[in-house]
Amino acid sequence: MSKISGYDRTIVSKRTAKTVNTGNVGDTKRIVMTNVDNAPMIFADKVPVYGTIGDVVTTTLAAERPVGESIAIAATVHLRLTRDAASVLARSLLEALAIIDRQSQPSDRLN
Repeated sequence: MSKISGYDRTIVSKRTAKTVNTGNVGDTKRIVMTNVDNAPMIFADKVPVYGTIGDVVTTTLAAERPVGESIAIAATVHLRLTRDAASVLARSLLEALAIIDRQSQPSDRLN
């Protein structure tokens, strides 16, 4: 069992995969996420490679960077995800995009 440090946080999530419904209204699953402040930040503005290896989803994220007078595409991370993890990530990204879309609508169109 690992020791929980001062950097760990309890995250309350309603979007958890395969949770058990206890029948109580408002139940959420509490997750302790460790090393939150020390996790690397990964930036990407391209997804040049994706596919599968068996039942594992693979993708490479990349970013453009200047090299002299031209632009190079540099890989920033290689992701290997189970089907469940890829599904949750895809759903989370779609929800985040929907938030951006709602924020970019003129306020008179929101009602």
